[in-house]
Amino acid sequence: MRIFLMTLLLGSSLAFLAAPLLAQRAPGAIGIGAQAGQPGGFTAKTYVPGLWAGVLSLDTNFRDQTVFHGHLLRERPLPEAPLWWFIGPSAFAGLRDLDARSRVVTGLGARVGLNFYTERIEIYLHASPRIEALPSLQPVLGGSVGLRYYIRF
Repeated sequence: MRIFLMTLLLGSSLAFLAAPLLAQRAPGAIGIGAQAGQPGGFTAKTYVPGLWAGVLSLDTNFRDQTVFHGHLLRERPLPEAPLWWFIGPSAFAGLRDLDARSRVVTGLGARVGLNFYTERIEIYLHASPRIEALPSLQPVLGGSVGLRYYIRF
């Protein structure tokens, strides 16, 4: 049942991505920062032509896990609020149990959340439901809170 619900969320995020665009941040804007949660670690975000946002994050606990996550997001403003909401598909790959025998992890998922911008700062909160394909098929629900500083905006 959890796999069905996560597949439904991923499908609805793909339908959202096909919808007409609204104004977002300027293409070429680049933000870097950190996030706490699952996944937690370092993050970078850029707005690409076509007004999509690409997010790369490195999830690490500085002991025995390193996983890279990639996300393709679309953002929409919330009516009469300074907040934006976002949704999109994601993929991840990396290693766990680095201190024992390393184990490859890969999978697909989605990201949905809220963000707030000041001139150069983005504060965000998101949920990341995903399905790990390796080492075994397993649904996982994660989420993070984070901060990015835009070096180019």
